[in-house]
Amino acid sequence: MANDPDDIDPELVGQPAGYGKPPYEHRWPKGYCPNPTGRPRKKQTMAHSAPLNEFQQRMLKEARKVITEIDGTPFTNLDKLLLELRTSNRPEDRKLLLKFCEEALKADHEWRSNAVKDLIAYKEYWGPIFMRRRMLGQKLPEVYPDPNDIKIISATEFRFIGPVTAEEAALWNYIDKQRSAFFMVADELIEAAGLYNPLERDFQRYLKVRRQFYRFNRRLPADFKKKHPAKFPAFKPPAEPPEWYRGDDEWADPESGE
Repeated sequence: MANDPDDIDPELVGQPAGYGKPPYEHRWPKGYCPNPTGRPRKKQTMAHSAPLNEFQQRMLKEARKVITEIDGTPFTNLDKLLLELRTSNRPEDRKLLLKFCEEALKADHEWRSNAVKDLIAYKEYWGPIFMRRRMLGQKLPEVYPDPNDIKIISATEFRFIGPVTAEEAALWNYIDKQRSAFFMVADELIEAAGLYNPLERDFQRYLKVRRQFYRFNRRLPADFKKKHPAKFPAFKPPAEPPEWYRGDDEWADPESGE
């Protein structure tokens, strides 16, 4: 093993240089690692399982479609098909349809089972990394989804409670800043209510901001509102003026000073 990275390895002399093979004087000697902490781990990517094709997706959608209810129990197209198979004298066509449904259900089960395994491996790899960085107050890796946003329900069921892609994460961050701006304006109006204007006038301004907030909030993704619930501040002016307020404070035009 070489002790000095400046030593020239005789085995590298005279070897042709090319893509991935720099000249020997720029190569590290064999057995020497310039990184004192060792070779970094490769980036772990989430494995992908093949989803259902379009025909199988349509078959499952039609099979699971509820067509009626009997004594409060939902009755699907698949239930109807199975009943017809048991009562029909010529079930050839319906047997073929049932075969398609069975194949689609089997493929869907396999895809969901593989997806859960992929997500478990993803959480096992990235979970400790995210946890360690949160404890140290460091920046989180730009990897989505966040392991904490993956909920494994069963061997074939899962759901995401947070952004799944970088684009969706950027949208959630923008939405959160916009919503915080509404709350900041409302808090300012409540804190200064009745100090510079009549209380009723400040209350009407507060109502206007609240209406605009709920119009904005109505368009937000349901998953975002479920993970980050927030309630608009109530109009409760403080009993005493805040510390920063002085009785002789008057608004002045920054240009004229009046």
